[in-house]
Amino acid sequence: MIKHKKLLIDQDCPMCQAYGSAFTKYRLIDSATVTPYQTAHPNFTAAIDMDRAKNEIALYCTKTNKTKYGIDAMIEIVSQPKGIFRKILSIKPVHSGLIVLYRFVSFNRKVIAPAATIPNLRSCTPSVNLLYNWSFILFCALITGYILNHFALQINRTFAMNHDPWPIYLICFGQIIWQSVAVLMVNRKKYLAYLGNMSTVSLSGGLLLAPALIIFHILNLPIAYLLIAFTMVIGLMLIEHIRRCRLIGLPFFVSISWILYRVAVLTVLIYLNLPL
Repeated sequence: MIKHKKLLIDQDCPMCQAYGSAFTKYRLIDSATVTPYQTAHPNFTAAIDMDRAKNEIALYCTKTNKTKYGIDAMIEIVSQPKGIFRKILSIKPVHSGLIVLYRFVSFNRKVIAPAATIPNLRSCTPSVNLLYNWSFILFCALITGYILNHFALQINRTFAMNHDPWPIYLICFGQIIWQSVAVLMVNRKKYLAYLGNMSTVSLSGGLLLAPALIIFHILNLPIAYLLIAFTMVIGLMLIEHIRRCRLIGLPFFVSISWILYRVAVLTVLIYLNLPL
């Protein structure tokens, strides 16, 4: 068990709270190790790069005054007491891949699992990193498009229509452009934060639809089952979209625009008699 160290985590981040609790529960660290970034004591914050700690968790040793950040701090915690585990995770290709994966999540943690911030405390909002922020947005669009293509394929087969995957991907990426315009009209500063949250909502909808597709295939259910499942998922997505807009302080207009995009796409498909 790690002792005499301080692990700075974002107390507004549900994911950070979850792994901090898990480390303590499984006795990888003692109960005094986890420390909220927002309220960390100046006695040891002076020895920590607090700007870097917004983006990568900081594991500070109170005896040596040395700090490990990000994936190196994670490896320090999870590899004990097995030294071989540390050696495997420290192999350069493995370590480099873990750094990219860690930063991909960390720079987007506020849009993956948003939470209301506590006012008048030190902010732990990660820096804007266009590479990782846009990688997340595009990743969500690709995965969502892939799942929706499988859904559309079942619909088109039922009605004996040809299936082309590209319209679905165009719809997923077109939503980014459509909603970008909507957000820029009301709040330019929250443009990137909104797109990240919107992308998480889209990905969540796709992931909710995936089990419905699996059940549809296994049980050979009628197509009405998929249509009902899709309608329920859209409803849940709308509720979550509205909740996230409220959290980041955007007006209901943005959610109306989100609905109008789907109505516009459906109208065009019906009018032109195009398959999904």
